[in-house]
Amino acid sequence: MTDLQLEGHNLTELVQLAQAFEPEAHRGLGRELLEAIIRGEQITLPQRSINKKRLKITSYLDENWEQVGSLVSCPARSREPWACFGCSDVQTASCILDNKERFEDDK
Repeated sequence: MTDLQLEGHNLTELVQLAQAFEPEAHRGLGRELLEAIIRGEQITLPQRSINKKRLKITSYLDENWEQVGSLVSCPARSREPWACFGCSDVQTASCILDNKERFEDDK
């Protein structure tokens, strides 16, 4: 798409288009970066803090599976290292908040 074609799209539409090329695209990147992704430019996205939390959850579950395995009912039950990446950001934040005593040192 050309810049002229992208001009008529709002931010939500740009996010949806960009996610077709880069699943980690989100509205916080801003219009300029989203347009660059859609144009096919090589963009290095900053690591999102929510993804760090996803990794922390899966690491905790792996280390403590004997104690918590029977309590897990979400996709992390698969014990796949990327299971939490299939959950929405809101669900991931909820997991962290519901278990903040386990993740209180997580910044």
